[in-house]
Amino acid sequence: MNNIGIMRRFTPEFLDGDTLFVSAERKPEANRETLLNVNVWQPLVGGSIEICPIDSNHADLMTDARHAARISRFIADRL
Repeated sequence: MNNIGIMRRFTPEFLDGDTLFVSAERKPEANRETLLNVNVWQPLVGGSIEICPIDSNHADLMTDARHAARISRFIADRL
């Protein structure tokens, strides 16, 4: 509940640069057009948005070692 309250009060600032978006591909149909959709963030990014798709739901992105390893490799390849 605390995270939901924080999220609702947060106003993101414009980022004049490129962004890496980690996308949990197993999302409920109801959430596909909300904050879980990368297109919602495009107006806030001055550069490109590169998507790292992960075959997971949002809650398991960082709790499943396989997903964390995939995300780590994706980032490491771009450094």
